[in-house]
Amino acid sequence: MSLGELRVGLNLRKEMLQKLKNQVRLYLGKESSSLRRYALPYKKDIERPKWTISSDEQMLKALKSLDIVLGGDFHAFPQAQRSHLRLLRSLSAHKKLILAVECVPSAQQAVLDDYMSNLLNEKEFLRKVGWDKVWGFPWEQYKPLFEWLKKNKGRCVALNQIKNSVSYKSLVERDRHAAQIIAHAAKNKKTEELVYVIFGDLHIAREHLVKHIKTKWKTAQVGTVYLNPEKLYFQFYKKNQEHMSSIVQFSKNEFCLMESPPWVKWQSYLMYLNQNYDQFIEDDGTVDYSDHVQSLVQILSADLDLKVHDNFTVYSFNDLDFVEILKERLNRQEFSTLKTCVGNDFSFYLPQEKVAFLSRGTVNYSAHLSGLIVHAIVAGKKKWSVPSESTFELWIWQEAVAFFLSKLINPNRKAVRMDDLKKQLEAFSPNDKGEDALRLALDQKMQDLLIVYDSALAGVEKNKRAFHDAITYLKAAKILGAMMGEKIFIGYKAGHLSKAQIKKFLIQSVESDDFYNFYVQTLKTVDKIDLEPSLHRLKKKS
Repeated sequence: MSLGELRVGLNLRKEMLQKLKNQVRLYLGKESSSLRRYALPYKKDIERPKWTISSDEQMLKALKSLDIVLGGDFHAFPQAQRSHLRLLRSLSAHKKLILAVECVPSAQQAVLDDYMSNLLNEKEFLRKVGWDKVWGFPWEQYKPLFEWLKKNKGRCVALNQIKNSVSYKSLVERDRHAAQIIAHAAKNKKTEELVYVIFGDLHIAREHLVKHIKTKWKTAQVGTVYLNPEKLYFQFYKKNQEHMSSIVQFSKNEFCLMESPPWVKWQSYLMYLNQNYDQFIEDDGTVDYSDHVQSLVQILSADLDLKVHDNFTVYSFNDLDFVEILKERLNRQEFSTLKTCVGNDFSFYLPQEKVAFLSRGTVNYSAHLSGLIVHAIVAGKKKWSVPSESTFELWIWQEAVAFFLSKLINPNRKAVRMDDLKKQLEAFSPNDKGEDALRLALDQKMQDLLIVYDSALAGVEKNKRAFHDAITYLKAAKILGAMMGEKIFIGYKAGHLSKAQIKKFLIQSVESDDFYNFYVQTLKTVDKIDLEPSLHRLKKKS
């Protein structure tokens, strides 16, 4: 990527991030001077100029020697809680863990103890601690932490102090309250135990929780794990390394996990607010999905030096009236299939109508839809096709391209692997509706491999499949497309596929008579990309 292209891509990403923050502010109102003042120490911590790339081994070696580890939490972002769960699992091989959490009020410690001892069921626990009213963020995101701790017979400590206002003074008081509980737990722990704290990311700054813990216990050995700072992400982007998950080390006991672009967490926050605070918003057009998807299309166009100039409208899950409008413009089979897509959580783009449907407002769904739109425009696609036996390879390819393009927006998006696919199929009961799609995906994958490794089969007619509903083909195409798109992305970032080759892939018409031959040749090209050496090469480049 040239310096000019890098600068354009950087600016577009920053603009998109700012738009998301602005939309969040429409819900929350103007940021108070108290909150800005409170956030400054955190900003100072994560924007330090000196840092080094570390590793899982180095981080674990440092953390397991401490009394207390503070983990920053972005409450509405599921990846944040998953990151801490992964780290807890790794640490548990070396230490017994005491988990201290902000999400439960300290006044409800007895209730938490009963839940952890299975004396209280989940529903009663949530009711008694007032989860929805007091905390409010999705329980489903935090539940795996508690379940894992129960299974491993760890202790859990509640930290939160409920305040009616969010001022600098109240935030500091909450820190002091939590610090006292954390210090007490750490002082009284056994030698083989470690206190792991999950608290809002602004609170874990050295001038906040760390300082207050040290006030209560001067000799406490405290470490910190920050998550996904924006400034660091853009520094990685400038080096073309934003696609690599990295661990950054600020000091002996201070680390940072770089696992997600910053707009992913802000999109999660916006989705949370959109679902929970609509009643407080006078303008129900707060989230402009057309504008958001258009921003992603611009980023993809800039990254790959594409000329994508087209106007389109994006309808969302909040606006399903458009379905009836399409009824008059599509034939019966097309309309029936699209209605089923809407009901099954599938986004789509109709090039003939320049209309898109976004089934969820998450970054991955938005980026995937943007990929479908870019591909349709660049390839000159004229018409949406119903997923079927005759269009199956076309759909696999469209999904592969969309997945690849979506990873330019969120490099941490993951595809299912063949081994996982087989395990999923084995887990299905005979009556499960999803079994057909998995079986179809495996059948197609094996057939593709035969074609790749035996050129004599390239022109042989495909085996006919017994599936007839479009959704089965679409589900299978999504699975196989993601696998293929993952390989293309890794090959592209590792330098096996050039930008010119990617552009050739994109401009290939999916409606031409020679598409199947193109598909077979592309399978062979992509199959030559050996994932393990490519990933190793990427790590060396980083």
